[in-house]
Amino acid sequence: MGTGLIVLGAAVLLVAITLRKTIIVVRQAQTMVIERLGKYSRSLSSGVNLVVPWFDQPRALDWHQVISLPPARRSRGATGPLPSICARRCTSSRART
Repeated sequence: MGTGLIVLGAAVLLVAITLRKTIIVVRQAQTMVIERLGKYSRSLSSGVNLVVPWFDQPRALDWHQVISLPPARRSRGATGPLPSICARRCTSSRART
């Protein structure tokens, strides 16, 4: 009886962990990247998303700053400035741990 109860408890724990890893909630104005076996698979938008547990690894993206650069000048007599370029720095949540 004791061994069967331990096996049943381990099976219930494994199912609970699998369900927890399957459902990913991405908050509004955030993005997550899914890596499947170490390679980029897809990006998740805000809302409830389902992933394949044990193979997919979610990575949260942190958008720290947006830098607005001054407009560039065109050469060879073209008229008007080029549009400014917006650069973003993105870091993974794995880098902080």
